[in-house]
Amino acid sequence: MTSPTPAASRLLQHGAAGQRWVVRYALTEDDAAAHQGHSLTDALGSITELTSEFVSISTRSGLVTVPLSAVRLAKPVPPPPPRRIRAEK
Repeated sequence: MTSPTPAASRLLQHGAAGQRWVVRYALTEDDAAAHQGHSLTDALGSITELTSEFVSISTRSGLVTVPLSAVRLAKPVPPPPPRRIRAEK
């Protein structure tokens, strides 16, 4: 398994509520994906809360709270592209 990356956690500390970030973090054995052979996963969305111990990210599938000790990579990302409007036939 990948070891903790303090640099990623420090970078994330520069984030602020409302900013859009992608965070790659380690799964625990309690996570369903860990039982399928995965050890890492990503959360992409807006930061809703950032403390010295965890970050909460509002994703399309709901709120994800990640302990900073589990963060492996983190970076800010641009806003999502505008939705395309389908032409009706």
